[in-house]
Amino acid sequence: MFGFLLIDKPAGLGSGQIVLQVAKRLRDMGFEAPVGHCGTLDPLATGLMVLAIGPATRLTPWLQSGNKRYEARFQLGVTSESLDLETPLVEADPVPHPLLETVRATCANFVGRRSQIPPKYSAIHVQGKRAYELARDGRQFELPPREIHIHRLDLLEYAWPSFKIDVLCSGGTYIRTLGDDLAREWGTRAVMTDLRRTAASGYELQQAWSWSEINLTDTWTNQLLSVASALHDLPRVTVDLEIARRFRNGLVSQTLDSQLEETWRVHGHEVGSAKSSKEILVLLPDQRPVGIVYHRSKAGCEDAWRIKLNLAQWLEPDFF
Repeated sequence: MFGFLLIDKPAGLGSGQIVLQVAKRLRDMGFEAPVGHCGTLDPLATGLMVLAIGPATRLTPWLQSGNKRYEARFQLGVTSESLDLETPLVEADPVPHPLLETVRATCANFVGRRSQIPPKYSAIHVQGKRAYELARDGRQFELPPREIHIHRLDLLEYAWPSFKIDVLCSGGTYIRTLGDDLAREWGTRAVMTDLRRTAASGYELQQAWSWSEINLTDTWTNQLLSVASALHDLPRVTVDLEIARRFRNGLVSQTLDSQLEETWRVHGHEVGSAKSSKEILVLLPDQRPVGIVYHRSKAGCEDAWRIKLNLAQWLEPDFF
């Protein structure tokens, strides 16, 4: 079991519960494989969750930071400690109802890079615990702001006291906070009443399996998405068995080094965030992953390409 599974998460289940139940489902079918997720969704939220299965769990850092897209609905004129319906609602200060043109203009002004303070009811680690655990215990603490990037923010509906948005944003963006920050521009507060993730890490919700399909069939176990599809943002090189064998043993051959240099020269400008880290995906001709390599400059001297993640170790022993 090696690959990625897309699930349309139902409301009422946390991300951890989804992971545990998929792992149990695999065990019931005779597969022992670790399962991890590439980005949480709150229990009240629905939509796309990307799960990594088997050795693919080692690739979650590459997917967690990817862009996400959501549709979210908010209620104006109220607030809560969690900024959603998890905690009791409190009426906010009354405010004249903003005009549609004002609401639409504010959404447009939020596009770009900005600073955001995460909600205290979040999964961020603070003092060795999750922030939401401290918040539920009534502990006092502060979360530092983080930089986020709103790539697109469209107003879908507005009729006081409700509005709905479609947002494409960087990983780590809290949509609850985004809605409340919008409301503050209009002199009031807001809580999120509905959230649905429609895209993540280059995948679309339409590609996902329903939760009932995961529990009632086993077809999905034969249709896991490949590493090559998941790491579509990385440049890639294809190698033969001899080079893959040496890679498996921790060696970057001179031939591979030359291939990597040429690939980066030709395709390095096509990638976004990957360009700064200078990473390349190494594959066999059948698209099975060999690993990820990286290149760095140190003290003005070019260093050789090095192995960052060796996935060839999980290829079948008799393959070589």
